[in-house]
Amino acid sequence: MKHWLGWAGGLALLLVAGGSWWLWPRPTAREQLDTALATFLAAEPDALTYLRLPEAIDLNPRFHFEWSPPGGVRGPRLLTAANALAAVDTTALDLAGRQDWQQAQAWVGRQYQLGLRHEEVFALNPFSGLHLSQPKLLITAHVVKTRDDVEAYLRRLEALPEELRQGRATTAQQAEAELPPPARLCRRSAGQLRAWSALPVQAQPLYQGLARRLVAMDATEINDYQATDYLIRAADLLEQQLIPAWAETAHWLDSLADAHPTPNAGRSVKAYPDWVSYFGDEELVVDSLHREALTEVSTWQAALAAWQQEASASWRELSSEALRARLHAPDTLGPEALTEGLRGALRRARQQVAGLFDSLPAQQSLRIRWLDGDMVPQAAGYVPAAWDGKREAQLLLPLDSLRRPRSWELPLLAYQWGYPGTHLRAQWRDPQATAWRYWGQAPGAEAAWQAYALHLVAEDLMLFPPGSEARLGYICYRLQEALLLAAETGYYTQGWTLAETEAYFMQEGGYPPPEAARSVDRLLAQPGVAVASFAGRRQYLRARAAAETAARDMFYLQPFNTELLILQQPSVPLRHD
Repeated sequence: MKHWLGWAGGLALLLVAGGSWWLWPRPTAREQLDTALATFLAAEPDALTYLRLPEAIDLNPRFHFEWSPPGGVRGPRLLTAANALAAVDTTALDLAGRQDWQQAQAWVGRQYQLGLRHEEVFALNPFSGLHLSQPKLLITAHVVKTRDDVEAYLRRLEALPEELRQGRATTAQQAEAELPPPARLCRRSAGQLRAWSALPVQAQPLYQGLARRLVAMDATEINDYQATDYLIRAADLLEQQLIPAWAETAHWLDSLADAHPTPNAGRSVKAYPDWVSYFGDEELVVDSLHREALTEVSTWQAALAAWQQEASASWRELSSEALRARLHAPDTLGPEALTEGLRGALRRARQQVAGLFDSLPAQQSLRIRWLDGDMVPQAAGYVPAAWDGKREAQLLLPLDSLRRPRSWELPLLAYQWGYPGTHLRAQWRDPQATAWRYWGQAPGAEAAWQAYALHLVAEDLMLFPPGSEARLGYICYRLQEALLLAAETGYYTQGWTLAETEAYFMQEGGYPPPEAARSVDRLLAQPGVAVASFAGRRQYLRARAAAETAARDMFYLQPFNTELLILQQPSVPLRHD
């Protein structure tokens, strides 16, 4: 009897242990990514220094690594980690502007458990973001519908002076480390702050923005006495704290520009990547790189012209006649010309995707194939004309999971199909991460990045028909990227002046003068990013082409990327041929 009792007890214990193991929560894909990023930062303690301006980071989702020459101290730094940190900065700024600081700080802690305090995250972009972006976001994007929203608005006003002081401290540390911001940006930021501080309190945009929101509030939520009290509090904060802080910061920025007056400030050897040492002779490399950059511009300009001639039916159905006229007029084509129609096109793309899914049986699966870097569905009789069977690979996912993606599905696609960094786009499913969708590396190409967002939406949902708005987004993105590369090599290696560089953006990209000036500011603030990205992508494509030639029909992208260790171990240098 004791023998049987012992066996029964052991079996019960085994069942309990097995059930506990099965029910024990496993780390999600987000938690695994958090761990990987924390490990990356631990191995690269000065990575934050190199991410001073998030808008300077290349966001091409297929090739998310920055090239460093062999034998370098840091080795290749994956832009996966850079993009994650930049997304923290951008999305938290958006939340801070629309809601309040505590919620933005909570978002940072929840999404990226990197051990960073919120002031350290915002210090990644002390210049563009800390000094100017937050007041502008507060003016334009903060939602005020309840009294709690008004209190949040006032708390943000009260916090801005301290954030300015933190930004000055961080920028001073960078200047001491021979990474001063360009004098041009210093004077431009100082001018904006001085213009704000010179306005009377009642004429301040922050004061007027709150007044407009209070007038529009529901009468049951706030009365006239309370609205007047809120405006008095806002005026006191502006007059006693924020306006003096703006004036003080403007004076400090002028002194910083005087201390570092050279036009080359910010593009020292530390800031500019040593790509020439890898590729060989400097003169030969510079000329070759510049020619390739100009060729890239011509290629994508031709692609844009071809797209305009072969515009898809859905794009021709846009309601705005004026927008269509501007799109098909090359002499007036500019980034601002695309904005109006793209948001509507993004909504239609989602509706088309939903319609495709709804037209299929509930239990049907989609067969996905690899086609020149894009994922295309074969479902409901839809077969692209340019199908390439040689690169065929298959992945079956339940239809319901594609309609409502779970946290593990995008990482699965990234690992299966070799999209380095694609797993970060899981944020696109997060309604709080709206800023991430329209965030780009240059303020002067906002509309092009909105178009590229279309490409990513269609690509993520595996709907990428030729000739669609998504294709336009990809062309605009690549053209803008090529323009940055050509302008950077021209300014830093061909002796272009600032005026010539701005004229290049206006002539070749159709940028209006203010947008061209901002694009040049980006090149000054973070030199070398376009060159480093281009060099790294060229090396990656060369290795991939060699592998395809050697393996022929046996080539699969997933083991190739696994071999290069792009996804698994960011700190391991790539091999060189």
